[in-house]
Amino acid sequence: MNDIQITFLGTGASIPPPNRFQSSIAIRHKGGLFIFDVGEGAQYNLRKFKVPLRKEITIAISHAHADHYQGLGGLLASFNLLDRKEKVTIIGPPKFEEILKLLLTALQVQVSYPLVFVPMNPGDTFKGNGYSLTAIKALHFNNSLSFRWQEDPYPGKWDTTLLEKYKVPNKDRKQLKLGNSITVEDGTVIRPEDIIGPEREGRSIVYSGDTKYNPSLIKFAHKCDVLIHEATYPSDDIEQGQKREHSTVREAAMVGRLAKADITLLTHIGTQILNFKKEKEMLKSITKALFTFDGFVFKIPYEKVGKNLQPQ
Repeated sequence: MNDIQITFLGTGASIPPPNRFQSSIAIRHKGGLFIFDVGEGAQYNLRKFKVPLRKEITIAISHAHADHYQGLGGLLASFNLLDRKEKVTIIGPPKFEEILKLLLTALQVQVSYPLVFVPMNPGDTFKGNGYSLTAIKALHFNNSLSFRWQEDPYPGKWDTTLLEKYKVPNKDRKQLKLGNSITVEDGTVIRPEDIIGPEREGRSIVYSGDTKYNPSLIKFAHKCDVLIHEATYPSDDIEQGQKREHSTVREAAMVGRLAKADITLLTHIGTQILNFKKEKEMLKSITKALFTFDGFVFKIPYEKVGKNLQPQ
């Protein structure tokens, strides 16, 4: 089956708690490997958690705070040592391109493979291999972005009863797939919409990046399969969260609830969160949410394809 696998490589904040590296999330999908942020320790955990590198690799950097990209130089250097030939695409706020150049120069990283930078502003969309990536402004410093990774739609399902009834041969099924009507042996004209169901929406992952509570993110993440939301501070530390432009555990859960996300996965955990038992009890009263940890794996099964075609 064609599952999407999300592996959390790093789930800690800028000063990560013990046993947590900095922010990085790997998404394995049928078109390749997609990575949200590359904090310190990302390449180590790619190997530790056995995330296979693919020919198609795209990396999205949410903003220019070091804990979200300081593992990037080492990762790009490793690709070179592995004699990579295929292109690596890096997406980020426009000003990040200059940081990337300075980073590679300072670390004396040479790359023999094509390295492409794609600038993204709020409202922009990047078309990838089997998915699209859209950005909105996050409520955090340094032109921060939140992203929605949206899998391309799937064709509608065949009505097998009608296929058998009219004995539609394979060559004519191809014509129906191409959008053409056919005429079967008894003279009946069959249109594609008579026998093929509506297009099915692909699966979706929304990544908040660093942000304080953001009402715009609620609409942006509407009915996503997975909302990955930062939860830097304890639920009762709202003032500190506002000051540092981060979210509390409760605020992250409320975004998930109001967005009607299937599940909210909490990351970017700060050292201030000590009473996880209390926070987990609170989450139960709000929405389906889990604290993630380095090495945590979540799969979005193929069966989720087309779920939003169901009555609202």
